[in-house]
Amino acid sequence: MSVQTMNHWERIRATLKGEEVDRPAASFWCHYFDRENTAEKLAASMLDHQKKYDWDFMKVQARSTYIMEAFGLEVFYEDSGKHGVTKRPCVTAEDLARLTVPDVNAGPLGETIEAAKMINEGLKGEVPLMWSIYSPAVIASRLMPSEEDFLHCLYEHPEKAQHAMDVVGETLIKLSQELVKAGVNAFFYGTNSWATKDVLSVDDYRKHIAAHDLRVLNALPEAGSEFTLLHVCRNNCMVKDLANYPVQILNWDARGEGNPSLSEVREVAGGRTVMGGVNYDRRLVDATPRQAKAEVNALITAMGKKNFIVGGGCSFQRATPEVTMLAVRQALDE
Repeated sequence: MSVQTMNHWERIRATLKGEEVDRPAASFWCHYFDRENTAEKLAASMLDHQKKYDWDFMKVQARSTYIMEAFGLEVFYEDSGKHGVTKRPCVTAEDLARLTVPDVNAGPLGETIEAAKMINEGLKGEVPLMWSIYSPAVIASRLMPSEEDFLHCLYEHPEKAQHAMDVVGETLIKLSQELVKAGVNAFFYGTNSWATKDVLSVDDYRKHIAAHDLRVLNALPEAGSEFTLLHVCRNNCMVKDLANYPVQILNWDARGEGNPSLSEVREVAGGRTVMGGVNYDRRLVDATPRQAKAEVNALITAMGKKNFIVGGGCSFQRATPEVTMLAVRQALDE
């Protein structure tokens, strides 16, 4: 029996409940580095992206440093898209201990709230609007010269590293409250380079970092967010170990080295929705539209439509031909 055609909200809500849907939900995202350095440019790039591909939710690709900048990270962005870090505010453990919660309505955080308002106005409530935030460990570590420096502090100066993550966590909670007021409906929560066994054991992650994740994740629905996507990045990732986090969607690179498959995570997800499976890196850039469409069709056949969202394991590359991404989108309707 066929299901009546759904709009984006109906499809996402039914998917997250494990109900029948008219077609598989899907979303992909990409950085437009030349359009991320102002609220106006970011909003325009995201609305253009959604108009072109019509995904079931919009994951906003704000510049990845925007939260770190509120703590003093200095960056440069050029119109060409070239960008980078020019200064990191924390060199020692003592610097971490001096961190305080910034004003979330000012500076780069205020800018991102303004972008959210513009995007929300452009979407007219028709598409779930998802904003990217990151684990306090991610943000605190990137304030230092290297992630190895933060790892050293985590073990040798734990009280100072924990203070930094406490401050970042409080900032994220305050920021999420303001973003929801601005029209954000959902959050992307990234663990980036930390929830991987290449950096920490699962036991050490749970000991040093997990409490900060849970503090933020539990605050998101209290702020008014409808759902959260947990993105567990890198190879040898801990997605199965974090599958009981209070989130609705689990996303990782199911093709990455040492990573579990979509079906393996589904078995331990407790009814949560799994998302991913499509090549998103150079393999997608080099694929023909026909190959990309066939990959999506095979994935849908294997996973079905319930509690599954078609997507990549991370951002697809800007070099991916538009015709290829349109073929991916077309496959959903066939």
